[in-house]
Amino acid sequence: MAHSGSEDYPGSIHPSVQQFVDAVLLQDDDPKYLDVLRERAEQMMWPLFIHPNGSEVAPNYVSQVWSTELGTGAHIARTIVYDFLFALGENATRGAMLLNDHQSTQAAAKYIGQQARASALAAAARERDDIFEELMPGVDLRHRSDSAQPQWSPGKDVAVNSETRKIKANRNSPQRAA
Repeated sequence: MAHSGSEDYPGSIHPSVQQFVDAVLLQDDDPKYLDVLRERAEQMMWPLFIHPNGSEVAPNYVSQVWSTELGTGAHIARTIVYDFLFALGENATRGAMLLNDHQSTQAAAKYIGQQARASALAAAARERDDIFEELMPGVDLRHRSDSAQPQWSPGKDVAVNSETRKIKANRNSPQRAA
């Protein structure tokens, strides 16, 4: 059982790290005792992380190790859950709240707000691309590296009417619309 905030919930060890947990349980004992040691550890709720002298580590030990080794605390795991499920939509983002055992809706609301902003920006980018397609037909601006982008820009001599999407150039400008 794992404990988070106000509730206990069942947990398990991923098979890819089970060998490390087994090594902690076995110490120098014969592997034939592994099943007995696992059962005893579960019944007596042995801590997984302990100091070399046998004392328990601080509750924030894992986060401290993440911070030391990876430059970020263990909260990054919760962030990854939100980021992944955020990409699947609003309901999945609310599901991330449950997976992260968050009682408050603050984090989910933040991601749902970001989702709305990302959708609006994507729509604006599509509109921008359509405008540039009218300005420069046949030039694909979407799949070029920054160094390959055309150097032309509308500048002060060209205006785009957002309602009619017509381009108006100053008659004295060398960048006149065709």
